[in-house]
Parts: sequence; structure tokens; C-alpha cells
Amino acid sequence: MYFGVIFRGSVVVFLLCLWGPSARADYPLPPRITGNIFVSSYGTDEVACYDSSYRFVLSFSHADLDGPRGLVFNRDLDLYVASQLSDRVLVFNQHGSYFRQFTAEGLSQPTGMAISPSGMLYVSSFATDEIFVFHHEVRVDTFTADGLNGPNCIVFSSTGDIYVPCGPDSRVYHFSPDHEFVRAFTGGGLLSAMGAAIYDDELFVAGGGSNTVNVFDLEGNLQRTLTDELIDGPQGVAFDEQGRFSVSSFFTGKVAVYDRQGLRLAVFQESGLSVARSVAYLPLSTSPTFIRGDFDSDSSLDIVDGMALLMNLFVFEWPDACADAGDVDDSGLLEIGDVIVLFTHLFLGGPAPEPPYPMPGLDLTDDSLGC
Repeated sequence: MYFGVIFRGSVVVFLLCLWGPSARADYPLPPRITGNIFVSSYGTDEVACYDSSYRFVLSFSHADLDGPRGLVFNRDLDLYVASQLSDRVLVFNQHGSYFRQFTAEGLSQPTGMAISPSGMLYVSSFATDEIFVFHHEVRVDTFTADGLNGPNCIVFSSTGDIYVPCGPDSRVYHFSPDHEFVRAFTGGGLLSAMGAAIYDDELFVAGGGSNTVNVFDLEGNLQRTLTDELIDGPQGVAFDEQGRFSVSSFFTGKVAVYDRQGLRLAVFQESGLSVARSVAYLPLSTSPTFIRGDFDSDSSLDIVDGMALLMNLFVFEWPDACADAGDVDDSGLLEIGDVIVLFTHLFLGGPAPEPPYPMPGLDLTDDSLGC
């Protein structure tokens, strides 16, 4: 009994000694294990769905869906659709069944959307030059920057940085994970910046007025400019699991698929729909994914994960914990060695946790742990 008290007290002292600015690992990007392709059809107020072979599957709509723009799936595979002309966001399932809708005071002409690494929904308010942040579909924050004009899209990097292409001034605005303005950039004749996507350390931006896809590094330096006759008023950009990107065309109603150097690989027509805007891929796997070491499931690695794991081992069961993520060395057991590996990595530059890390993924080890 006395040993237990002493041991627990030692744990508390140990945690207090470590307390301070926490080390953070990279944020995860959206999953690249993808299935069906979804395209918003602005001209017919519909969303079209295609399979991975680009064959038409279905289309769906709703009475309040007016001018659909941005598309994004949340972690439950619900599809958020920005309805630009009705100032709201509608929610469907992957089969096109309508669930609900929401908005917020001041949200005007929503266009682009993205899910943050922590699960927040970011929505660009085109008419007010702001970015709205929603938690459980309730607005919790709004931010902007001097000069930000007509935001069309939102995309997150692996470090949690935020990139917002703007149409009227043809620039991309870069914000820190804390919503602080970093820089604005353009290049390569980019005109009317529309959709964007990140693959590895490159940002692909559609130039709706320049008929280009301009590729930048994450510091805003132009790497190359891609053109093709089918990139005619390009709107949305999205990557699949093989590193191929799709571009929707405002004027042709087609979606073309390219490799990262701009070689056209496929093209498909929108089955009678018109004005293709955004493109989104459905995550194929619905099995639980996690980041090894992210014991408290907040999409980051920091001191709190180690603290929570210690408390779980010796004091009480930590709520909403992912046991698989706590198995940092992938031994199939939760033990003090996992805490040591995690803290050594965070504070001493030791080896990284076993996969899946730093991107979220599935546990490929056969053990009794789960999430």
C-alpha cells in the first residue's frame, strides 16, 4: 500500500518536472486510402458520385442545396457540402441521403471546406473574406488577414499550417496552426486561385482564370506550372492514394486525372451535370485509424499523451483513450516502456514510434488492443 502511494507520488513529481512547452509531432494529412469520387455540380445543384474507375454511380441533391461548392468528409464519413447561394452547409451520407444542415451568423457564400487534424470544420466565407471554424457544427472561431479577398478553398499541411487560395487577388494566404498570418504568395501567372491540394511537400493550386495548375513548395516558391487543354477554368483539386490528382473544369463539365508532373491519365464527363466545382475522395477504409503514440486521440503527440498513459497504467483508466496508440513500441502490451519510448522521442530525439506514424493508419499487428 505504502509502495503504491510512494510510486504514484513519484509519477506526479516526474510529470511536474516534465511540464512546460510540449513537443509536438506533425499533424496528419487527410487519408489517401480512397474509394468513390464526388464532384459538386454548381449548375444543377447536385453532387455526382463516381467509382474508382471513373464510372458514374449516382447523383443527389436537396431543396436547400443552391450552388454547391466545397466537399469534405468527416471522420464518420459524413459528407459536408458548402451551399454557396443559401449560406449554409448541408450534410449527407456517402450514399446521398440527407442528414441535416447548419450555418452561423455572418457566414456568407461558403465555398471551400477542410477538416483540421483535431476534427474541426473550417469553412471559407467568400463574401466576408473570413474563415469560420466549427466544432460539432457550432462556430467557435473566425479569422482573416489584411488583404484576404474572396477565399475559395482551405487546405492543411502535415504541420497543421493552413493555406487559403483567394480568387480576386490571385494569391494564396498562409496561416500558422494558431491562425496567425504568415505570408501571401503567387507566381507562374496564377489567375483566380480556386481549389488546392497538398501532396508530400507540394501545394497544387488551380488557376481558374489562367487555366493552369500551379505547384508551389510550402514556403510559397513556384516549382512548376501545369497546363492541358482540358484544364479549362479549373476549380477543384484532389489527390488519390496513388499520388494522382483530379481537376474539375468549370467550362467543360469534365474531370481530368493527372500524374504529379501533369501527364493526363484519364478523363470523365459529369453525366449531364454542369459547371464542375469541387472534387473529394471517399476514404475507403472505415476501420479505426490512429497515430502511434497519440494515446488521448487529439491528432498530435505531446506530453499529455505520456501523462495520460502513465495515469492509465498506475492510477485510473484514461477516458476516450486509444490503447493501440498507447502501445508505442508495438509490443502488443501497454507498459512503462511505452512511456519511455514516447518521452525519449519527444524530448531527446529518440526513435519514432512504430507505424502507423506520423500519418494515421491501421494497426497491422495481430494483438488484443484496439481503439
